[in-house]
Amino acid sequence: MIIILKIIILIIGAYIMNLYILFPLTTNNDLLKLGFVPYYLARNFDYNSTFINFNNDDYSYLENDLSELNMDIIERKYPFDFLNIIRYLRKNAKNIDILQCFHYSIPTFTYFFIYKLFNRKGKIYFKIDTDYNTALRLNGFKKGLRYKFETKMSIFLFKHLIDFASIETKKAQNVFLESHNIYKEKMYYLPCTVNLDTEIKKEKKNIIISVGRIGSHQKASEIVLEAFKKVKTQTDNDWILKMVGPISEQFHEYIKQFFKDNPKLKESIIFTGNIIDRNELFEIFAEAKIFCLPSRYGSFEIVFTEALFYEDYLLVSDVGIGKYLVDNTNFGQIVEIDDVEDISKKMIEAIENYDANVHNTNMDFKKYINDEFSPEKYAKLIDGEFRKLFK
Repeated sequence: MIIILKIIILIIGAYIMNLYILFPLTTNNDLLKLGFVPYYLARNFDYNSTFINFNNDDYSYLENDLSELNMDIIERKYPFDFLNIIRYLRKNAKNIDILQCFHYSIPTFTYFFIYKLFNRKGKIYFKIDTDYNTALRLNGFKKGLRYKFETKMSIFLFKHLIDFASIETKKAQNVFLESHNIYKEKMYYLPCTVNLDTEIKKEKKNIIISVGRIGSHQKASEIVLEAFKKVKTQTDNDWILKMVGPISEQFHEYIKQFFKDNPKLKESIIFTGNIIDRNELFEIFAEAKIFCLPSRYGSFEIVFTEALFYEDYLLVSDVGIGKYLVDNTNFGQIVEIDDVEDISKKMIEAIENYDANVHNTNMDFKKYINDEFSPEKYAKLIDGEFRKLFK
């Protein structure tokens, strides 16, 4: 009987994969962005899904929303985190069937080499997480000696180390696919996924929201403020702007000066600060009518999908998933980056035509987002490809 049980355990164990996700600076919120596909791999497909990172947060989401995930904390034995990660990989490589890493960088490439050095049968999943302009740079579409080196290094890595790769937008993926045949063999379109609360419902109000790291160069917060100022000077309306998210230290001075120059706008612009509670954040999405974020760059911009899920009319730049969402839903407009005039004009159009835009759409946005960006769907796709690697 004991022998039979051992055989059964061996058979079952052969189908369990140890997927380790190396993201050293993981926070609790990062788990919500990165954790749902590994979660469903663990729940539905017999994976041990484990995040590898330093102890950066309380990781409360592991107790409820992402209870199927494990976490392995990297010990800080050396003064440099890079060395501590290498030490971890050297000690644990043999127990890792698939190592998932992120971003084109020298440290990431070093982790690839160390892992393969100590586990030649192990597989590498490279989640590229890059924007369109970087994709151009990495594939020889920009001139320069440095770019040539990066292009050759990328091809070398895909030929010899990377077993499976995913990229977040079809626009960036097409750049790789047109560049070299090796990418056609190993690179898949896999967008960021969402897991949003369908039960949150609020009465829509005359609110425009901009959500992100307020004051960061990427999010162009000052452009949103200037565009809204133009709207308020050119029209007579009761709309308000909510700037939602943590405010960078240097941007506080900008806000102070902005309100000093435009004291009447104090009643129309609200800075919420950082919102940790997800339900509170989703209620803001659900209450708003328009979402404006003219990002200067971005690999995916998951906040675009969250806004559309809660039926916010999109005013977004052509970065990440922005144009794809606008083209597929016809519920939004693409705005020009750093163009206050263009953004304010389209903001006025969105305000004046909001009811008509809602009336003219027959799309169930919640269903669309859940179907298009479902973590369960992409977990199934990844599992199928991972299983092929071990045949």
